[in-house]
Amino acid sequence: MVIKSRLTMVLDKSEQEQQQIVDRLEKAVTFVEQERLKLSQLRAYEEEYLKSIQIHQHNWTSKQINHYRSFCYKINDTANKQQESLEAAQQVVEQLRKQLNEAQHKITVLNDIIQQQRQQLIQVHDKRLQKDIDEISNLRLYYSVKY
Repeated sequence: MVIKSRLTMVLDKSEQEQQQIVDRLEKAVTFVEQERLKLSQLRAYEEEYLKSIQIHQHNWTSKQINHYRSFCYKINDTANKQQESLEAAQQVVEQLRKQLNEAQHKITVLNDIIQQQRQQLIQVHDKRLQKDIDEISNLRLYYSVKY
């Protein structure tokens, strides 16, 4: 019984840890989605400026064109940094998914062990019960023959 309660405590703790991982994973996935949206917006903004340069460059001075190109380079640099941030966030999500899989496996194993112990206890109980029944039957037989 002591082992069973200890395993149950370990199982409870493992389930709490699993829930914490799930919570962190949900936050990380949300963060990845936000980072992906930011990157998409930056890329669209950059594309818009590049199209503007192509359309209007014949009307602009070289200084204006250089200003727009410089601004596009800055947007591109920011987008590249955003891409790096997105990739780092995706790695965190993958690590959390691995941790979640490990936690789920641990819980499955603990449940299996607890179930095996329960089955063993049932078998021991059934054997004791059968032994008691056999002893009662033998006593009945003994007393019925004796008297």
